[in-house]
Amino acid sequence: MPKIQITENDIYKMVRGVLKELHYGQQLQIPFEGEIDTPNYKQFIEYLETIGHYGKLHNPATSVNDWFKDPELLQFAFETRFIQSYGDPSIDSFYLTRTLEDFLSWSNRPAKDLINPGWLNSDGELDFDEWSDGLGLYEDTWKQEVLTAEAQRMWPAFARIHGKGCLSSFIEYNLHMNDLGQIQVEREITIPKANKYSKFPQYQRKDGEQPKDLDYYEFLTNNMNYGRGIGVCWAYAKGAAESYNADPYGPQGGCDTITMYGWVNPESVDIKTSLELEIMDECELRLKASALVQIDRIIMRENGQNLLKSSIVVPA
Repeated sequence: MPKIQITENDIYKMVRGVLKELHYGQQLQIPFEGEIDTPNYKQFIEYLETIGHYGKLHNPATSVNDWFKDPELLQFAFETRFIQSYGDPSIDSFYLTRTLEDFLSWSNRPAKDLINPGWLNSDGELDFDEWSDGLGLYEDTWKQEVLTAEAQRMWPAFARIHGKGCLSSFIEYNLHMNDLGQIQVEREITIPKANKYSKFPQYQRKDGEQPKDLDYYEFLTNNMNYGRGIGVCWAYAKGAAESYNADPYGPQGGCDTITMYGWVNPESVDIKTSLELEIMDECELRLKASALVQIDRIIMRENGQNLLKSSIVVPA
């Protein structure tokens, strides 16, 4: 019986065929020196197919109108107007002084009944000129410092009334919805130009470890919500999505940048974080970790090609 000659290339083809059939390639690191001639963006589509399914999102269980039923959210929406910038919990004196004036008008009470003496002038009135250079007040403590005990009890009702307007403005001017009440989102990512089983050595891991050999699917695991999804940071404004998860001029000499366009249901939105981000001039809709996203298009920046054959639902 003649010997069967099996070359390394024959083994490689058999392994590749088995992996493609079983769809395990994205979960394994194959210690093979060769490369698979598959564009990396196609491998990304395979990744989406693995974690999601083709189809449409289920109809929303809630609507954005349900956000108005949460009194704490309404108060939060109003009070975020006082926060100056990300990482700085100090209070914006311009907004707070004028808001306190509105508060006194709403309460129909004199300032001396509701404002602590240290924040009044000798006539017992708010002195806005003294406040113009900054209050030295902070997000967590300003009410205790400025408002009397009675005013602190009255404040939530006032804040929630005005919070409705703040939340309405956020929805009206920022969010675009379809007839089902789903919210339009987009997300841009940059994928390293690496083949499925090849290695690239100069990648700095997010967890702070030293650079090490990293294969393509390990890159997805570290950047796409640790392998569970595609991330919770999405833009609500058209053209506002910006990739920050890879260096387009990294060791591979370039990457593919793609933008995903789709929809989320209102119950998938972390609305409190999204309101905070708006104050920081971010056009970001932060999603909950449990969110599902319906992606309708994935467009390559280089040539405008749509990589999706139909809509796909994936976890964030």
